Amino acid sequence: MRLLHCVLLPIILTRWIVAKKRTGVRTETGVLVKSKFEKRVADKLTAKNVRYVYEKGLKMHYIVPQTDHTYTPDFQLRGRTWFLEAKGVLDAATRAKMLHVKASNPDKDIRFCFQRDNPIYKGSKTKYSDWATKHGFKWCIGEIPDAWIDEDY
Repeated sequence: MRLLHCVLLPIILTRWIVAKKRTGVRTETGVLVKSKFEKRVADKLTAKNVRYVYEKGLKMHYIVPQTDHTYTPDFQLRGRTWFLEAKGVLDAATRAKMLHVKASNPDKDIRFCFQRDNPIYKGSKTKYSDWATKHGFKWCIGEIPDAWIDEDY
């Protein structure tokens, strides 16, 4: 039993962590994304001939009081001046983070594409769209509007 804890457990955990990092879903063009919803968004962009970079390169700094962090938008759409965040779940931690990102990067246009317009927590009357509107984020549900795609290009 001691051998299991001392030798095998660290090896098993390391393999599990490495495997976890590789999990995701491949888009039609072979890009590895984190969720089925992000795949759907990426495939729609591809179908509309929109070139994008998925979670690479750009790091937006944001400040949570007394600490420095970075944020990588889900999608940087080439030829556009805005960024897209595809969200299936908009939990409290993500809402707080995005408010810090927006406050630290007031010149950046970050938009949300929500999978569904769910309440921000069980029993709440406030939906994802209500939260986004209140905090000055543009948003859509399920699919990116063509009007967004046509902007800036």
